[in-house]
Amino acid sequence: MQNFQSKKSAFSGVIILLATAFVWGFAFVAQREGVNHIDSISLSEMRYLIATIVLGVSVLLADFYKKRKGEKVVGFNRDTLIGGIFCGAILFVSTIVQQIGIESTTSGKAGFITVLYIVIVPILGVFARKRTSLVNCCAVMVAIMGFVLMCINDSFTLAQGDALVFCSAITFGFHILFVDLYCKNSDPIKFTFMQFATCAVIGFPFMAANGFPTVHALSESIIPLLYVGVLSSGLAYTLQVAGQKRVKASVATLIMSLESAIALFGGIIILGEESTAKELAGCLLVFVAVFVAQLEVPHDFLKFHNNKYFVE
Repeated sequence: MQNFQSKKSAFSGVIILLATAFVWGFAFVAQREGVNHIDSISLSEMRYLIATIVLGVSVLLADFYKKRKGEKVVGFNRDTLIGGIFCGAILFVSTIVQQIGIESTTSGKAGFITVLYIVIVPILGVFARKRTSLVNCCAVMVAIMGFVLMCINDSFTLAQGDALVFCSAITFGFHILFVDLYCKNSDPIKFTFMQFATCAVIGFPFMAANGFPTVHALSESIIPLLYVGVLSSGLAYTLQVAGQKRVKASVATLIMSLESAIALFGGIIILGEESTAKELAGCLLVFVAVFVAQLEVPHDFLKFHNNKYFVE
């Protein structure tokens, strides 16, 4: 009976994470559509302002229900405040760079370039003296080939939009590493609230300096704004937490990486974007790299213990 309940929970977790991937995948389409009406800085600022309100309400409701059940409520402790502000600053930079990049590339390519953070994180971990596996090293090589096919044109140059989105994938990788460092002693919803609030505070003077969007422009972009603010940031985060509690981390990451494929199809169906055979081949290799990065190979298969590359 217990095994049945465990399988049932895992299945529900897969469904929840698939829903998360769909929401995040179509977020690239919403971001691409949103810049047709307002600038990237305003779009990002309004996104996090809406997300802060949504998460603020979620924090209040979560604490209320925990108190009613007699459960312990974790407040805004030191890690939540300092870590949330620091990680929020990194998140703001990542989002702005990504959003500006999306202006001059397709949502599909942006989705596949962004998901490279899954391969980039183990590389960044090496510089922090953390071990990585031979499997991840192989994934990096496949990802590089995929990126070249997807983004390097016939004149062997990289488009500015693709370069910016790739830079955001790197900073998203740093964001994940620092979140892992600070969030262990924090309430996850409060931690994310602090990140969103930090993004909203940092972004406001930038939006003011750039010029506030008009009421008409905001009304024209209301659907993309609500999507990325409420669904992509608020709802999807909640779904991610619920899903990851039921599914192994490697499986959860793989499922959520489907956002890249969904972004590609969403761009084709909704925005009428087109991709060449070469770009599609690159997308496929990137997805293979993400899949390989999540493989769990028995240690008996890996013979290169304790060498200078930290392969284990």
